[in-house]
Amino acid sequence: HNVFGRGFRAHSVERMVEEVKYTLRQSGAEELEYVDDCFNLDRKRLFDYSEMLTKELGPVKTVFPNAIRADLLDADTVDALVNAGMYHTSLSLESGTKRIQELIGKRLDIPKFLDAAALCAKRGVFTNGYVMIGFPTETAEEIEETIRVASESQLHITSFFRVTPFPNTPLYDYVKKHAPEKLAAIPYNEMEYWRVKVNLAQVSDAALDAYLGKAFRAFYLRPGRLYRILRDYPKPVLLPSYALMFLQRAFSGFF
Repeated sequence: HNVFGRGFRAHSVERMVEEVKYTLRQSGAEELEYVDDCFNLDRKRLFDYSEMLTKELGPVKTVFPNAIRADLLDADTVDALVNAGMYHTSLSLESGTKRIQELIGKRLDIPKFLDAAALCAKRGVFTNGYVMIGFPTETAEEIEETIRVASESQLHITSFFRVTPFPNTPLYDYVKKHAPEKLAAIPYNEMEYWRVKVNLAQVSDAALDAYLGKAFRAFYLRPGRLYRILRDYPKPVLLPSYALMFLQRAFSGFF
C-alpha cells in the first residue's frame, strides 16, 4: 500500500467495464473477484459502475474476497452491488471496541458495520468477516467485547486472527518502540501468518490461545449460524474441506 502513496485514484467506470468485458471474453471466466478494499469508497462511482455493467453485460457474479468498507454500505449501495452481481463479500471488523479502533487508526463505525452485515444477509449475500485479537494494550474485557460483537452479527462466517505486526506498518513501529522483544520470535522469512504465536495483548499467552478458541466456538455455535451457512453457502461442495480447519481452531487452547 505504500508503493503509490496514500491517495485514492480510481480508473473511470468506462475503463472498468471495458476491462471486465475484455477479461471475461478472453478468459471465458464466469465470475469476477475484486481485490480492492476501497471499491465502495466513491459512492457515485459505485452506482455508475453498477448501472453501466448491467446495461452492457447484465449482472456478473462478483466476489470481494478481501473486503469492502462496511460502514460505507447502506441499503442503496448493497442493492446496487447485488444488482451488478455481488453474491459473496468480506467485511473487516478487526476489533469490536472503539478504543482499539482508534488505536489502529481504522475508526470503523461498529453499529454501521453490524447494519451492513445484516443488509448483506437480507439480500442473500454470503458474508465473511475478518476479526483480530491480541492488539497492543488490549485487555481481556476488550477481547470479550470483540467476540460478542462478532458473534451477535449477521455474518455467515468469520476468521479470527492473532494480531501480527508486519514490517513497514504503524503497528510494527509501535511494537518496536514499546515491546521490541516481541518481534524477535516472529519468523518473517518463512512465516505462515495463521501459525504466528506472538502475543501483544495484556493477557497471558495461554489466555490468548483460549480466547481464540472461544471466539470460534461462540461464533459458529450460536443458534442458527450453522443452518444459515449450510443454507446460503454458494459452493456447498467445498464445505467438508473446512470441517477439520474449524475443529482445529475452535479447540485452540484446549490442548
